[in-house]
Amino acid sequence: MKDKMFFRNVKFVLLVTLFSFSSAIAESAPGKTYALVISGINKDTQDIIARAHVASDLQKFLLDKTKGTTDSVKILTPDAERNSATTSRLENIRKIMNHFESVVTPADRFVFYYTGQANVVGQQLRFNLPGEDITQAQLAQLLERITAFLLCWTALLRVLL
Repeated sequence: MKDKMFFRNVKFVLLVTLFSFSSAIAESAPGKTYALVISGINKDTQDIIARAHVASDLQKFLLDKTKGTTDSVKILTPDAERNSATTSRLENIRKIMNHFESVVTPADRFVFYYTGQANVVGQQLRFNLPGEDITQAQLAQLLERITAFLLCWTALLRVLL
């Protein structure tokens, strides 16, 4: 039990250090900030609403802090009818990532945030979306094409802690 707690604390310190380092670099970078905030599906109605609020609040924060536009800070939610977002379907993620690939430069910053459920199927992590899920490999392929400094947060980091 003590070993588990020790490693949990070490992971937490490493994540805080990494976040602090990446935030300092991002603040000093001269380029634009682009962001993709994705809220995946969830079976709990209250959790769906809470995650939609978190995604919306994060979008507002990023728009305010980066002086960005809704063209540079995108939000995808599973229930787009309830808000002004686009549905978090795989084809919409690909479309936005393709757009970002064409406009983002190495001097820019790119923030990726996913909140929602995920599961492992056949040793593949799958992020649960409306319609077809996105696998860790598919997501990695999309992210590696973005040439900016990447800040990547997911609710799955909580699993490490």
